[in-house]
Amino acid sequence: MTSMTGAPKATKPLPKVAKNRSLTQLYVPPAKFKSRFKAEAKNRKISGYTGDRPWGGDKIAFEPLKVAPENQEWLDKANAVIEAARARKREQKADIEKRKEDSIKELRRIAAMLGKAKLRPIDADLVPETKAAYDAQIKVLDKILKGSLNIKGDKARAMALHLALCTNDSIIRMSKDILHHFHDELGKSGWDFEELRKELRKEGLFVTKIGGSRHEIVASSMGRDIPVMRVHWGVNRVVAKEGEDGVFQQHGYTDAPEDKSRRKEYVEDDNGVLTRRYATRAINYWHLAAMMGWTLDKNDKAKYVGTSGQAPRGSRDTFGTHTKTFDVNSGAVVDETNWDSRYQGKDAEKMETTGMDAVKVRSRANHLDASSPMNINEGASMQVRNGSGPGQPMLSLATTQEPLEGQDPKVIRGNKGERFDQTAESMAVLEIDLAKAKQRGIKFVNQHSNDSNEYKIAYDRYNSATDKGIKRHAKEELDEYIYSGRKNREVTIDRIPNWLITKIKLTGGAAKWPGIDLPRDEWIPWTKKVDYELSTWLTPARLERTHRRAKAAEEEDDFEAGTRK
Repeated sequence: MTSMTGAPKATKPLPKVAKNRSLTQLYVPPAKFKSRFKAEAKNRKISGYTGDRPWGGDKIAFEPLKVAPENQEWLDKANAVIEAARARKREQKADIEKRKEDSIKELRRIAAMLGKAKLRPIDADLVPETKAAYDAQIKVLDKILKGSLNIKGDKARAMALHLALCTNDSIIRMSKDILHHFHDELGKSGWDFEELRKELRKEGLFVTKIGGSRHEIVASSMGRDIPVMRVHWGVNRVVAKEGEDGVFQQHGYTDAPEDKSRRKEYVEDDNGVLTRRYATRAINYWHLAAMMGWTLDKNDKAKYVGTSGQAPRGSRDTFGTHTKTFDVNSGAVVDETNWDSRYQGKDAEKMETTGMDAVKVRSRANHLDASSPMNINEGASMQVRNGSGPGQPMLSLATTQEPLEGQDPKVIRGNKGERFDQTAESMAVLEIDLAKAKQRGIKFVNQHSNDSNEYKIAYDRYNSATDKGIKRHAKEELDEYIYSGRKNREVTIDRIPNWLITKIKLTGGAAKWPGIDLPRDEWIPWTKKVDYELSTWLTPARLERTHRRAKAAEEEDDFEAGTRK
């Protein structure tokens, strides 16, 4: 018997495997989505997004028009078609998200199971049926690795695969593979205007272009066209929100209730790219301490510094220590027109994961060094590609829509597969209002929108601070940069004063928040009372104890601890 992908299925799996789909099966979309995604595991070489539409679907919004009472039926039909397509779109994305999470969890479960069992497929004393089940599962895992282990012979390969499963490196490698796969699937989801046009036609509705980036959905009745809805594309899909400077709302949501309209509110980042107004940030006890005016000195002792809010550990003023990691004179961009004043370009090569063209660029007169100032986009590049160390130039946020009722929230995972909100150090998640940042001059840059890619730059990465050989070329760095920004729905920001916070969710349950008089694992508005409760709860002794516990947990499980980005 074989799976949907042709991979063998175990007839008698190891204990607890029978209750779970195999990891390979989790890669394959349900039958109703197969024609759309065309995901076939046997040919699943990651070769970049290859859809005909923009990554993530067409960027469109719908504006219902005022119609005469006798034409209301046509408007209702158009609304029904669009709402049905919107529901399918949400279902597709929810399905992708669920299978991504199922795949990661299944990988961890299988790795833990095989590591604990200490099975060896070439041992002669194994019970035959157990060995057969084990070998079948190894073939499933082997399918996913896509031949990345260059080992000859089935037995040697199976042995090496099992041994690799017992290391963090192999879990990270396979987690990356899973995330890349679902990145490609997500790229092919979203609005499909041509498909929508076909569905409208079935209801007697037609789409006509009325100039620029606008279309109208019209009904044809008694020899005349009756416009019932307008379709807006790209940046034109939003309109300024009444009464709030610098805030935009998507067409079709301007009259919606607050809980729905806030989902489609936007601001412009420092490149003029539309960005969701509300972003989130998973914080650990270091960040919480900074919010309350505390820090830890080199001896792990609490020290009050008085200034509240989160700031990067490094500076965005100059390239500084980043020149030990990158050759800042040799880079790659998608669109060199934005970099003409500082870099000169040549050639263009296709990137593997994103499928986009990367232009090689070189700084003019080879003049950039550690003392050279960084602009906002160079700083954003260093944050995304090198932002976990002491030279961190900015802070990272995620912009994901609030889940609809009955929908699981989107899980943001780091490039190694780790969750930012479930590390040993994690304490809470914040909601940030970027409209306030914009109004007060705090700089931030969208890293996930298609429109943001033309402002990105990445550099040749050195082998090490002392070995200036090239470990990874700028083209590959840029490819990973764009992918990472999309996957994490990332926005980079200069700093986060407490007054940018609108809501907070305390995570980790009572074990991490003993004795605090605030709800846990639910969103609560950020108020003076909440600020006061947190400031009185976080005593110097508690900060030091939390730090000691987190360090111990991190040493016990390096992979889950992740990095403080």
